[in-house]
Amino acid sequence: MAHGQPDFSATSPKKTVYSLSDMAELAARLGSIVTLDRRGDIVWIEDFSHSLVNWASEAPLGTPAAIVTTRTLTSGYSVKLEADTPGAAYARITRYSPLPVNTHMGIEFAFMIESQVDYVDLLLAIYDGLVTNEIAARVDRTLSLIQYENDAFGWGTLGTKKLLHNDPCWHHIKLVFDIEARQYMRMIVDNTEYDMAGIPFNSLAAVGSPQSLSTKIQISAVGSVSEPIGYIANVICTQNEP
Repeated sequence: MAHGQPDFSATSPKKTVYSLSDMAELAARLGSIVTLDRRGDIVWIEDFSHSLVNWASEAPLGTPAAIVTTRTLTSGYSVKLEADTPGAAYARITRYSPLPVNTHMGIEFAFMIESQVDYVDLLLAIYDGLVTNEIAARVDRTLSLIQYENDAFGWGTLGTKKLLHNDPCWHHIKLVFDIEARQYMRMIVDNTEYDMAGIPFNSLAAVGSPQSLSTKIQISAVGSVSEPIGYIANVICTQNEP
Protein backbone atom coordinates (compact mmCIF):
# COMPACT_ATOMS: atom_id res chain seq x y z
CA MET A 1 0.00 0.00 0.00
CA ALA A 2 1.32 3.41 -0.91
CA HIS A 3 2.02 5.79 1.95
CA GLY A 4 2.62 9.53 2.09
CA GLN A 5 1.73 11.90 -0.71
CA PRO A 6 3.35 13.02 -3.97
CA ASP A 7 6.93 14.26 -3.81
CA PHE A 8 5.81 17.86 -4.09
CA SER A 9 3.46 17.55 -1.08
CA ALA A 10 4.14 19.31 2.20
CA THR A 11 3.70 16.02 4.09
CA SER A 12 5.64 13.51 2.02
CA PRO A 13 8.12 11.37 4.00
CA LYS A 14 11.87 11.64 3.54
CA LYS A 15 14.73 9.46 4.76
CA THR A 16 15.39 11.38 7.99
CA VAL A 17 12.50 13.83 8.48
CA TYR A 18 8.91 14.56 7.51
CA SER A 19 7.96 17.79 5.80
CA LEU A 20 6.13 20.38 7.90
CA SER A 21 2.45 20.94 7.24
CA ASP A 22 2.15 23.42 10.13
CA MET A 23 3.20 26.76 8.67
CA ALA A 24 3.32 28.37 12.14
CA GLU A 25 5.91 25.82 13.24
CA LEU A 26 7.90 26.40 10.07
CA ALA A 27 7.84 30.18 10.66
CA ALA A 28 9.01 29.71 14.25
CA ARG A 29 11.91 27.54 13.12
CA LEU A 30 12.91 30.19 10.61
CA GLY A 31 13.11 32.86 13.31
CA SER A 32 9.63 34.32 13.77
CA ILE A 33 9.07 36.05 17.11
CA VAL A 34 5.64 34.38 17.34
CA THR A 35 6.49 31.34 19.44
CA LEU A 36 4.63 31.43 22.78
CA ASP A 37 1.13 30.96 21.36
CA ARG A 38 0.59 30.68 17.61
CA ARG A 39 -3.17 30.95 17.53
CA GLY A 40 -4.74 33.92 15.78
CA ASP A 41 -3.76 35.94 12.70
CA ILE A 42 -1.06 38.60 12.94
CA VAL A 43 -2.15 42.25 12.75
CA TRP A 44 1.29 43.67 13.58
CA ILE A 45 4.48 42.57 15.30
CA GLU A 46 7.19 44.66 16.93
CA ASP A 47 10.71 43.47 17.72
CA PHE A 48 12.13 47.02 18.11
CA SER A 49 14.77 46.48 15.46
CA HIS A 50 13.50 49.73 13.92
CA SER A 51 13.82 51.66 17.19
CA LEU A 52 10.78 53.27 18.86
CA VAL A 53 9.39 54.96 15.75
CA ASN A 54 5.95 53.37 16.30
CA TRP A 55 5.83 54.09 20.03
CA ALA A 56 5.54 57.03 22.42
CA SER A 57 7.54 57.04 25.66
CA GLU A 58 6.27 58.27 29.00
CA ALA A 59 8.20 58.34 32.27
CA PRO A 60 7.16 61.37 34.39
CA LEU A 61 9.48 60.43 37.26
CA GLY A 62 12.13 58.56 35.34
CA THR A 63 14.15 58.16 32.17
CA PRO A 64 12.51 58.06 28.70
CA ALA A 65 12.35 54.60 27.15
CA ALA A 66 15.40 53.62 25.13
CA ILE A 67 16.41 50.85 22.76
CA VAL A 68 19.20 48.70 24.19
CA THR A 69 21.20 45.68 23.08
CA THR A 70 22.35 44.56 26.53
CA ARG A 71 19.13 42.60 27.14
CA THR A 72 17.69 40.87 24.09
CA LEU A 73 15.37 38.01 23.25
CA THR A 74 15.36 37.34 19.50
CA SER A 75 16.03 40.45 17.40
CA GLY A 76 19.05 41.78 19.28
CA TYR A 77 17.05 44.72 20.65
CA SER A 78 14.71 45.48 23.53
CA VAL A 79 13.20 48.53 25.22
CA LYS A 80 14.52 49.61 28.59
CA LEU A 81 11.93 51.14 30.92
CA GLU A 82 13.24 53.00 33.95
CA ALA A 83 11.20 54.82 36.57
CA ASP A 84 12.52 56.96 39.43
CA THR A 85 12.55 56.25 43.16
CA PRO A 86 9.54 58.24 44.49
CA GLY A 87 6.41 56.23 45.29
CA ALA A 88 3.99 55.40 42.46
CA ALA A 89 6.67 55.92 39.82
CA TYR A 90 6.07 54.36 36.42
CA ALA A 91 7.52 54.16 32.92
CA ARG A 92 5.71 52.98 29.80
CA ILE A 93 5.53 52.88 26.04
CA THR A 94 2.38 53.38 24.00
CA ARG A 95 1.41 52.43 20.46
CA TYR A 96 -1.68 53.77 18.69
CA SER A 97 -3.06 51.85 15.72
CA PRO A 98 -6.27 51.66 13.69
CA LEU A 99 -8.93 49.39 15.11
CA PRO A 100 -8.90 45.99 13.38
CA VAL A 101 -12.14 44.23 12.48
CA ASN A 102 -14.14 43.61 15.65
CA THR A 103 -13.25 40.06 16.52
CA HIS A 104 -11.34 37.99 19.06
CA MET A 105 -8.04 39.82 19.54
CA GLY A 106 -4.82 39.18 21.44
CA ILE A 107 -1.83 41.20 22.65
CA GLU A 108 1.39 39.46 23.63
CA PHE A 109 4.80 40.67 24.82
CA ALA A 110 7.92 39.48 26.61
CA PHE A 111 9.37 41.22 29.65
CA MET A 112 12.37 41.03 31.94
CA ILE A 113 12.43 42.55 35.43
CA GLU A 114 15.84 43.73 36.49
CA SER A 115 15.20 45.40 39.83
CA GLN A 116 12.53 46.74 42.20
CA VAL A 117 9.57 46.45 39.83
CA ASP A 118 6.29 45.91 41.68
CA TYR A 119 3.93 45.72 38.68
CA VAL A 120 4.13 44.89 34.99
CA ASP A 121 0.94 46.08 33.25
CA LEU A 122 -0.64 45.71 29.84
CA LEU A 123 -3.17 48.54 29.44
CA LEU A 124 -5.45 48.58 26.40
CA ALA A 125 -8.05 51.12 25.31
CA ILE A 126 -10.26 50.31 22.34
CA TYR A 127 -12.33 53.15 20.90
CA ASP A 128 -15.07 51.86 18.61
CA GLY A 129 -16.82 55.18 17.97
CA LEU A 130 -19.41 54.66 20.69
CA VAL A 131 -17.59 53.39 23.76
CA THR A 132 -14.10 53.08 25.17
CA ASN A 133 -13.29 49.52 26.21
CA GLU A 134 -10.68 49.33 28.96
CA ILE A 135 -8.79 46.03 29.11
CA ALA A 136 -5.83 45.33 31.36
CA ALA A 137 -3.59 42.57 32.66
CA ARG A 138 -1.15 42.82 35.54
CA VAL A 139 1.70 40.80 36.98
CA ASP A 140 2.14 41.69 40.66
CA ARG A 141 5.73 40.69 41.38
CA THR A 142 5.67 41.40 45.12
CA LEU A 143 2.61 39.22 45.83
CA SER A 144 3.16 36.79 42.91
CA LEU A 145 -0.33 37.47 41.54
CA ILE A 146 -1.68 37.28 37.99
CA GLN A 147 -4.46 39.86 37.70
CA TYR A 148 -6.87 41.62 35.33
CA GLU A 149 -8.87 44.84 35.52
CA ASN A 150 -12.49 44.00 36.32
CA ASP A 151 -15.63 45.90 35.34
CA ALA A 152 -15.57 47.77 38.67
CA PHE A 153 -12.18 49.36 37.85
CA GLY A 154 -10.48 47.13 40.39
CA TRP A 155 -8.10 44.18 40.05
CA GLY A 156 -9.34 40.61 40.00
CA THR A 157 -6.95 37.71 40.61
CA LEU A 158 -6.62 34.68 38.33
CA GLY A 159 -3.94 32.86 40.28
CA THR A 160 -0.47 33.01 41.78
CA LYS A 161 2.80 32.63 39.94
CA LYS A 162 6.26 33.44 41.19
CA LEU A 163 8.46 34.94 38.48
CA LEU A 164 12.20 35.31 38.29
CA HIS A 165 13.58 38.80 38.76
CA ASN A 166 17.07 40.24 39.16
CA ASP A 167 18.11 37.51 36.73
CA PRO A 168 18.39 37.68 32.93
CA CYS A 169 15.17 35.74 32.31
CA TRP A 170 12.44 36.63 29.83
CA HIS A 171 8.82 36.02 30.78
CA HIS A 172 5.89 36.04 28.36
CA ILE A 173 2.30 37.20 28.69
CA LYS A 174 -0.61 37.09 26.24
CA LEU A 175 -4.10 38.48 26.80
CA VAL A 176 -6.98 37.46 24.51
CA PHE A 177 -10.38 39.20 24.48
CA ASP A 178 -13.65 39.45 22.56
CA ILE A 179 -14.35 43.03 21.45
CA GLU A 180 -17.95 42.45 20.32
CA ALA A 181 -18.99 40.63 23.51
CA ARG A 182 -16.82 42.99 25.60
CA GLN A 183 -15.39 40.09 27.55
CA TYR A 184 -12.01 38.57 28.32
CA MET A 185 -11.23 35.15 26.88
CA ARG A 186 -7.92 33.91 28.30
CA MET A 187 -4.52 34.95 29.59
CA ILE A 188 -1.26 33.06 29.18
CA VAL A 189 1.73 33.71 31.43
CA ASP A 190 4.73 31.58 30.49
CA ASN A 191 3.50 27.98 30.67
CA THR A 192 0.18 28.67 32.43
CA GLU A 193 -3.11 29.49 30.68
CA TYR A 194 -5.97 31.07 32.63
CA ASP A 195 -9.54 30.71 31.39
CA MET A 196 -11.32 34.09 31.49
CA ALA A 197 -14.43 33.20 29.47
CA GLY A 198 -17.41 35.36 30.41
CA ILE A 199 -15.48 37.94 32.46
CA PRO A 200 -16.57 41.43 31.31
CA PHE A 201 -14.27 44.41 30.95
CA ASN A 202 -15.03 48.11 31.37
CA SER A 203 -16.87 50.10 28.72
CA LEU A 204 -17.29 53.86 28.96
CA ALA A 205 -19.26 56.23 26.77
CA ALA A 206 -17.01 57.85 24.16
CA VAL A 207 -19.29 58.99 21.34
CA GLY A 208 -17.36 60.60 18.50
CA SER A 209 -13.95 59.28 19.47
CA PRO A 210 -11.94 57.98 16.49
CA GLN A 211 -11.80 54.22 16.17
CA SER A 212 -8.39 53.08 17.42
CA LEU A 213 -6.45 50.70 19.61
CA SER A 214 -4.13 52.08 22.29
CA THR A 215 -1.56 49.58 23.59
CA LYS A 216 0.40 50.56 26.71
CA ILE A 217 3.07 48.44 28.38
CA GLN A 218 4.14 49.72 31.77
CA ILE A 219 6.35 48.96 34.73
CA SER A 220 5.78 50.64 38.07
CA ALA A 221 6.83 50.64 41.69
CA VAL A 222 5.35 51.95 44.91
CA GLY A 223 7.86 53.31 47.38
CA SER A 224 10.82 51.36 46.02
CA VAL A 225 14.28 52.02 47.39
CA SER A 226 16.02 51.94 44.03
CA GLU A 227 15.11 52.67 40.43
CA PRO A 228 12.62 50.17 38.96
CA ILE A 229 14.02 48.85 35.68
CA GLY A 230 12.43 46.48 33.20
CA TYR A 231 12.82 45.44 29.57
CA ILE A 232 10.19 44.80 26.90
CA ALA A 233 10.53 42.75 23.70
CA ASN A 234 8.46 41.08 20.97
CA VAL A 235 5.06 42.74 21.10
CA ILE A 236 2.45 40.97 18.95
CA CYS A 237 -1.11 41.95 18.05
CA THR A 238 -3.44 39.25 16.69
CA GLN A 239 -7.02 38.92 15.53
CA ASN A 240 -9.34 35.98 14.73
CA GLU A 241 -8.26 34.20 17.91
CA PRO A 242 -10.12 30.90 18.50
